[in-house]
Amino acid sequence: MARIDAYLRSVERFGADAVIMQSNQTVTLRFASGDRHATQTTSHEQLVAMVREIAPPAALDLIDAGRPARFELDGASGRFTVAVAPRGAQWIVQIEPIAPVIVAAPPPPAPAWAPPPAPADAEMTIERTQHDVFGRTGSWLDEQIRAARAAGASDLHLAASARPIVRIAGRLAPLEQPPVDAEQLIRELALLPGAAEGTDAVDLAPIIHVVAKVARCRVRRYEDRGGPGAAIRMHPIEPPDAHRLGLPAALIALAERRHGLIVVASPAGGGRTTTLGALIEHIAARGGRVIAFERTAELDLEHRRGLVSPRVLGEPATQLATTQDEDADAIAIGDLAEPQAIATAIDLAAGRLVLLTVPEASTSAALARLAAGAVGNARLARVLAGASAQALCPRAGRERIAVFEVAVATEAVQAAVRHGAFDTVAALVDGGRAAGMVSLAQALADLVRARQITVDDAFDQAPDPAALRAALAEG
Repeated sequence: MARIDAYLRSVERFGADAVIMQSNQTVTLRFASGDRHATQTTSHEQLVAMVREIAPPAALDLIDAGRPARFELDGASGRFTVAVAPRGAQWIVQIEPIAPVIVAAPPPPAPAWAPPPAPADAEMTIERTQHDVFGRTGSWLDEQIRAARAAGASDLHLAASARPIVRIAGRLAPLEQPPVDAEQLIRELALLPGAAEGTDAVDLAPIIHVVAKVARCRVRRYEDRGGPGAAIRMHPIEPPDAHRLGLPAALIALAERRHGLIVVASPAGGGRTTTLGALIEHIAARGGRVIAFERTAELDLEHRRGLVSPRVLGEPATQLATTQDEDADAIAIGDLAEPQAIATAIDLAAGRLVLLTVPEASTSAALARLAAGAVGNARLARVLAGASAQALCPRAGRERIAVFEVAVATEAVQAAVRHGAFDTVAALVDGGRAAGMVSLAQALADLVRARQITVDDAFDQAPDPAALRAALAEG
């Protein structure tokens, strides 16, 4: 009998969502209502022997190199996924059914099952009070994410031996939770779907983790001198909506064009990815076909009346070039750094709408960055439809409000871009209200006058404090 058979039978018998084993730790059965732990432990030697008995050669190669591996396995009751996270003498193995298994019989008051490599009739007891006392409803990581979202946070930070930290309205604050246990964090992160795509502790690939009805999360794992950690950006579970987010009418109108380049800019954490998603949703709602490229699949997009094709960027220039023959109305692209890929995106904008995010604080800085990066002033001016830049400001309560700068590619703006006069672009935006344009300074001043944000918060977000002082004086 294979060592793993007892574990597969336990998943079937008790209707568990997963069974988790860690070297020299108690075995855990995971249920929707929480985790239950066995009274005995699984030794490291037992765990290694079990994995070597069932893992295919390709997975063993990864494991022997100290990298996570994931593979499928046929059991008596169906097919299972096995995830292995090798960390020296501390391995973690999770087994879960690919489809829900049929529970063979209701669990008895004190359920039991046999651990390898003991005989089948040797049993260990599962403790009943490990989760019931605390009313847990899933994994420890999911509970932290739920608590963070309930507090109104946009980000969650987990670091070994420190209390969980959340970012609310742009500011950090601790959660009323116990300090993070390093081994608990390692186990939870190693067993996330996609964790096997990481390479090492220095350069781990981000993971998208969805907590049902709560958040779509980008999990960035890391290790520092204090141990393991994770920075988790939490997006709302529902697709972004242009009107609900308060996107300016001029920016929405740009997204209704048939061709040209729209630049969506913000500093890190300024919300440009969410704005890009809202524009994609708006185009799809009007019956358009959108191809959406991201470095990490953070956006949860819907087809609506049109068709949205979300993709992850690998070889940007090649991938973008292949969209020429896909009958796309719009192509949306997350931050591009490769000059050739930027040039390809600019060329595509001559025949269809292209939306491109840029990590800059103003429209003029974003346009200058693109021109210098690859395409040149004239090439950029020829296809430019418009640009936006944004910041997120705290306001009353736990929310933040998005503040937008919008530049429309009038003849004067295109001429300034063509001649590389990006300071002139900023001046044209400042004086272009009649064409639907607004500078970030003007938008911040408007919110201050409406008492939606404070003067201090406005200056914190202003890339040009002198321009903000002038805008406030005009009112």
